Amino acid sequence: MTQYVLTEKPAGEFRLCGLAAVENDRILDELTDISIDRSLVCHMAETLTRCEVSIVHFREVVEDLLAQA
Repeated sequence: MTQYVLTEKPAGEFRLCGLAAVENDRILDELTDISIDRSLVCHMAETLTRCEVSIVHFREVVEDLLAQA
């Protein structure tokens, strides 16, 4: 099963949060610059994992979740 995990990288005075799609300790896909709002991206990771979103739809679902935020 694909797990979706929060990723972070420094961006000046902020930390840029993203999502990685991980399966069997291998990164299948990653979006590195979703938001500086850690709680928003963490909630997305939990939702994607809980709903067992297919990697095929990962980017589309993230786009839809951002449009709703």
